[in-house]
Amino acid sequence: MPSENAYVWTIFKGDRYIPGVLVSAYSVKRTNTKYNLICLVTPDVTDIGRKELAKICTKVIEVPYIKAIRTPNLTTKRQEELYKPWKSVSYTKWNVLNLTQYKKIFLLDADTIVTKNIDSVFDKKKISATFYCPWSKKYSKFSPIKYHYGRKKIINPNLIKNALNKHGHVFVASSILLKPNKKYYNDYKKMLQKKEHFSNFTKKNGSMIDETSLAYFMSIYEYGPQLSWYNLPQCYQFIPWHRNECCDDKSIYYQRQKTKICPKISVIHYVGQDMPWELDFNSDDIYLDTHIWLSICQEMLQQTKVNIKKINIKYPESIFKKINPNNINFKVFT
Repeated sequence: MPSENAYVWTIFKGDRYIPGVLVSAYSVKRTNTKYNLICLVTPDVTDIGRKELAKICTKVIEVPYIKAIRTPNLTTKRQEELYKPWKSVSYTKWNVLNLTQYKKIFLLDADTIVTKNIDSVFDKKKISATFYCPWSKKYSKFSPIKYHYGRKKIINPNLIKNALNKHGHVFVASSILLKPNKKYYNDYKKMLQKKEHFSNFTKKNGSMIDETSLAYFMSIYEYGPQLSWYNLPQCYQFIPWHRNECCDDKSIYYQRQKTKICPKISVIHYVGQDMPWELDFNSDDIYLDTHIWLSICQEMLQQTKVNIKKINIKYPESIFKKINPNNINFKVFT
């Protein structure tokens, strides 16, 4: 019987995201978590990369690619440009459903960092994700995407079906709590091989294909479990933009140009074309949240045996230069 929980990351299509997973996993480890850190990798991740991952993660497990018989187009031309190489294999992250040796897993993307201990997330009885939509009119005057969930803490199947029918958003899957289940895993893969399935809901809903497919399977699909979700607070899915953002929780307010981040924020998600480990940290256009990522990266390089230079990807030299700790508000990590 499964007896533990685990934090999980997935890497596919080579080594590009290994530095992100290393820093993300280290950010969890430094919070004194009591749970395992697991990284799932596809066969094209190099042995050198796996060895570096094993210096931080409890286990590195190889998994197969998961693909659908039909992959729909994304909502916008820009999304297609950014994610076309990934969209047909993005379902691969749901290999986490097959980790039945664990009671619950909390999946984090490579472009996230954890700023405080969040082990309490495993106390949630339902599968959980953050359903706020950072592309809705509430947060962006340029976005047509509607938000259909209000302040509800429990998101039932009808709410998700209604949102998808109206081209609404589901959840952001870069931090999500799931319960591994072999039947769910097999049935999900079978669903992807049917010609008519979740793809009918993907037009103009703002969610990525992996998110829409899992929401559809878990809550709507005729042969799925038809489960409700717990709506995690936005502090578990904080996306820093080049503007002010006011969260659903009015006490969480963040302005990138200021010198501190609200201590309630638990997970920072770095959305964008360029990942933090690909940025030039000598630039004047680097915000506090990016410096926080760099500070954790440099702490990892100093405190562990990780050598990211062994991973064959291109880094800006500034990532290895010592930063001034006076520029970082480390109190957010305590």
